[in-house]
Amino acid sequence: MAEPLINCRQHTTEILNLFCCKCEEVICVHCMVDSHQMHGMKHLFDVKKVIQGQLSRFLTSEHEKITGKIKGVKDFVLKELSDSDTDEKKICKRIEKLAESEKNKIESHTKDLTDNLQTKYATYRQTVQAVVETVTDTETRITDLRKSGNDIDNIEWTEQVELYSNIKKSVNILSTIEKYKKDMKPRFVPTNDINDRKITVGFIEIGGNNETSNGVSKFISPGIYSDLNTKSPTRNQTNTSRTPDESSSDEIRSEYPLTIELSSSVKKCVSKIIPISEEDAWIICENKLFKLRGCKLEETLYAERVDDMTVLGDGSVILLNRQEKFIKRLLGKRILNFSNYGSNHPICLKATPDDYVIVLVDSSYCMSEIQLDVVQLDNLGIVKSRFSFPYAKSCRPMEITVRNNSDLYIIINEYSPLRSTIVRIDLKTKKLDIYNKFSGAIGMNPSAHFICHGLCIEPNNKVLVSDQNHHIVFLIDNMKFVKSVFVAENGLDSPGTLAFFNGILWIADGTKIHKFKYK
Repeated sequence: MAEPLINCRQHTTEILNLFCCKCEEVICVHCMVDSHQMHGMKHLFDVKKVIQGQLSRFLTSEHEKITGKIKGVKDFVLKELSDSDTDEKKICKRIEKLAESEKNKIESHTKDLTDNLQTKYATYRQTVQAVVETVTDTETRITDLRKSGNDIDNIEWTEQVELYSNIKKSVNILSTIEKYKKDMKPRFVPTNDINDRKITVGFIEIGGNNETSNGVSKFISPGIYSDLNTKSPTRNQTNTSRTPDESSSDEIRSEYPLTIELSSSVKKCVSKIIPISEEDAWIICENKLFKLRGCKLEETLYAERVDDMTVLGDGSVILLNRQEKFIKRLLGKRILNFSNYGSNHPICLKATPDDYVIVLVDSSYCMSEIQLDVVQLDNLGIVKSRFSFPYAKSCRPMEITVRNNSDLYIIINEYSPLRSTIVRIDLKTKKLDIYNKFSGAIGMNPSAHFICHGLCIEPNNKVLVSDQNHHIVFLIDNMKFVKSVFVAENGLDSPGTLAFFNGILWIADGTKIHKFKYK
């Protein structure tokens, strides 16, 4: 009898020529190796009667049982086939939905980039245009003087000095233009910064070197990432309206409230936050500058101690070191000197809405009280104004914020006993409002237990204040309590520094950061 030439459906190049006695299946050599090792085997010819006997039962006495099993298998396979078609359509829709979301984000990011570029180029062109006007005026002045034949002695001394200065500046203007090009001319830096939080096609950089391969300017490294986790701060605030298809771990999540827990390697509390987008922020932790990208803590190039910081309109970061008594500027990827204070002690700083920098400086020479200087610098570090006021020696300013370019609010902590007071200075009259102070709002003796490490201005120009001792953030206006905003039930434990950005309130809480939608 000839051997039946039936190809194995799983291994199509092999012939079914073996019988597994344990599984009672007709198999090929590859099936034996893959799935039937250590099973008893016989050649197909040796089990002819076995196969014929079982086949006879399948067609007679076991007919209904066999056909029932076959029908069940058929129904299951048909359902799986139908489900796979439905699943494919669902996944396609989800991919299209996510792709549309990413497309919108890329378009939004692109618009932000072009707007940013236009703004920076406008500033650069305005600066260069001023140089052109100076050179043109000088050229015209020289021509006019030569035509009139005026002797130098007939020109006033002030005008002589001005003319001389303008001529020298005009002659040497090329080096100035090169400096402007280096420090102010923007450039686009492409990037492939794609992760589960955002897509960034590039950024606009001011300063640095326009070379792309052999540049010598310093760049911030990609960083060392800490392990961070995000969770909702309260068990009752989880959004349960999402369908299973919408809750995949690779989906971009933007629901609030949100809590970011820094890794266990971070031992001290976050002392300052400055958001630069809804997801990213500069932070100071353990007197070091970090950048928070989504939920990843990124180290930066800046290695000096940092006690306070603020951000200017061009995105540069102003960094204060109290111990070394200097202020530096992180501009793009470059570290620049901004200001130093000699024997005085800069304590804290804040950029105003019109891009000046207010620095609070301890210039004490008296043992009975501290002398605090309010110094206003422009965005190049040049002093524009300065005035002083005395305060008790046992107190120390902690943080400042500015409202409407006119009101300076200062947290002043007293150390014996530990408690806080918020005072206000009118920047226009340059006077401390000694009659209106805020010293807490909770309890029969609020001032005895008010400990504040953070304040910021909210959209309605009221002041948000953190109360560490009572686990609360509340609103004040005209140095009067208005209402509580977020409390312990919202997950607050020891709220500290505050920051507000685009409808989101950021609250530092020990080694955690809470983010709340603010209405």
